[in-house]
Amino acid sequence: MDVDVQSYLIGHLGLVAGIFDSLKIAEVIDRALP
Repeated sequence: MDVDVQSYLIGHLGLVAGIFDSLKIAEVIDRALP
């Protein structure tokens, strides 16, 4: 069985993405822009 596994170092970006999701910042931006 041949498995190809890749990993990436994302640093603080995972934390930032999690905070954006919890604060629903994307929804706020979508409502603010026409």
